[in-house]
Amino acid sequence: MKILEEYGIEEDPRLKIAFKEMLMTFGLCIVYSLTTLAMDWSIGMSKPPQEYSYILGFPTWFFLGIIVCPLVFFCVVVFLVTRVFKDMSLEPWLSEKKGKEGK
Repeated sequence: MKILEEYGIEEDPRLKIAFKEMLMTFGLCIVYSLTTLAMDWSIGMSKPPQEYSYILGFPTWFFLGIIVCPLVFFCVVVFLVTRVFKDMSLEPWLSEKKGKEGK
């Protein structure tokens, strides 16, 4: 980035990691919303309420879209947080720490 070079600012590598994680989280939210809405709308609106089939006392569209889908995406979130996302220190930049220690 030109502005960083112009002012002599070093880019913190944690920002790149955090940006990628933010994009994954945002993408997951969009996929979750679209999946839930598509499942509820396609199954629930495809036939009149008199012809609904039921699972555990719930209409199929409700059971799949409101109970099963969130559980599946909860497992995906747990996987992302434990296996994909990186644990980062919130300490100041290393270059700033070195400068303060040297004084």
